[in-house]
Amino acid sequence: MNFAEKIKAFVSMQTTETTPYDYTPLDFVKTRKGILKELVLSKQSGKLIGVYSRVLGEGMFLTCVEAIQPHGKDEQIVFHRYDMSGKMLARTRISIDEIHMVCPFNKLFRSPALDTARADSVLLGVL
Repeated sequence: MNFAEKIKAFVSMQTTETTPYDYTPLDFVKTRKGILKELVLSKQSGKLIGVYSRVLGEGMFLTCVEAIQPHGKDEQIVFHRYDMSGKMLARTRISIDEIHMVCPFNKLFRSPALDTARADSVLLGVL
């Protein structure tokens, strides 16, 4: 299983809902205009987006966009504090020029902190 298939398998495990979009191929967007379009769509829909940016670290970070703010001739992108693995992002606010590539997904972003809180409340309810 290659890296892209592993990411797709991870994202597919999030929910049990099925839609015709569950089986779409991964789409890596590299142009500035395309990246901004996908970031806007993630912000509007709350959908998960994979982000490649050296300022965040190595690899793709699965998160969602909370805000897009103008900053002179540039845009500042504000991401959710945590990625899907539950790790805190090194930075939550980065310039669009610091993003090398994005990969949009058709799944809603679910905060790992909320999932942990739900699991804890279920455990406490059982005890």
